[in-house]
Amino acid sequence: MKTSMRAAIGIMCLGTASLVSAQSVTVETVAAGPGDTGVTVNVDYVAGATDLAGFQFDIDLDAALTGAIEAGCGGDIQGTTVLGNCSSSGSTVSVNFGVFPVVPIGSTTIASFTVDVDGGVTPPANLAMTVTPIALSDTGGNSVDVNILTYNDGAITVAAGPTLDADPTSVSLAAEVGGSDSDDFTLTANGGAVAGISCSASGDSEISFAGAVPGSLADGNSATVTASCSGAAGTYNATYSCTSDASNSPTDVAVDCTVAAGTAAPAFQPENGGTLTIGGLVEGGSGSAAVTFSETNNAGTGYDVSNCSLTGDPNFSVSPTSVSVAAGGSASISVAVDDAEDGDTTTLTCDIVANGATTAYSVDVRLAFRPLIVPTMQQWGMILMGMLLAGFGLVTLRRRGDFTA
Repeated sequence: MKTSMRAAIGIMCLGTASLVSAQSVTVETVAAGPGDTGVTVNVDYVAGATDLAGFQFDIDLDAALTGAIEAGCGGDIQGTTVLGNCSSSGSTVSVNFGVFPVVPIGSTTIASFTVDVDGGVTPPANLAMTVTPIALSDTGGNSVDVNILTYNDGAITVAAGPTLDADPTSVSLAAEVGGSDSDDFTLTANGGAVAGISCSASGDSEISFAGAVPGSLADGNSATVTASCSGAAGTYNATYSCTSDASNSPTDVAVDCTVAAGTAAPAFQPENGGTLTIGGLVEGGSGSAAVTFSETNNAGTGYDVSNCSLTGDPNFSVSPTSVSVAAGGSASISVAVDDAEDGDTTTLTCDIVANGATTAYSVDVRLAFRPLIVPTMQQWGMILMGMLLAGFGLVTLRRRGDFTA
């Protein structure tokens, strides 16, 4: 949006009726900072020995500026305050003056106004204030060529102020359930000292921040902040934001985090490729043994055992044929044999589905029989054997006695 200022200035001067081309109207160029308010701009008039009565001109302001004409705008010439008033209608601002008793040769401020630099101005910026001549008259009320005056445009220059910069401006974290992930970012003052620093975090509580950021940083100095993430499986987001007097305030750092369910860590007993022994058997008897599947990661996802089957002699069976193993838990699958005979054998195979992949598990099943029991090798067998031997010896001695009689 453009704002214009039309200044109508009546000047009655003493002197000859000659016009001096060196006379000029100048809008000052003023330096401002981003977001400054009440920036004063002066309008200067360089007079000569003239009989000019007045002139009008517009000042068109850059769209980023908001004009606010000061009440009672004007100047104090030769100790006499110029009587005038300022008014505006839409984008046009009029300045009306009374009669100057004397206009001294030289430069005099004839008007001033204030402007606000919007917060949306991105430095560096040069916000123009352009003068457009409207009318010029002499003391007789006659129009005079406006171009006998030089009209000098002005500007509001907005320098690049200090900034508070984050590096990096975004952080991505990845963790597993039961674990955590963290990374650092820095906040640095560039282009000058930054004061009034106040930082806060918003977003999911699974993301936390650590590190003291001081209320001010000298040019080139930095503060380090650590972002950390942990929690249940899911996706989380947070923002770390710092407000300050820096020209780019607020300074934000976006943090995202993905927490994945823990990786399964299967364990087997017996080991994959090993041997499962069914022991304590007798010929024609039955027995069983179990394979134990464990999950050693308490924060893991668990895994599945499926499609268990046997290949070998038909007198073997497996139960169950599938199980699920929870994180930190265990489950078993049993192999049984009936009518066992020496030399019977089979192989157990299962599918292990863990971490999105399927692997094969296999063990050979062997039988172990109890040793054959000889009755005489037992305690009572030995006693009976001793008694029999004693009786046999007694009979033998008696017979010898009969022969010697």
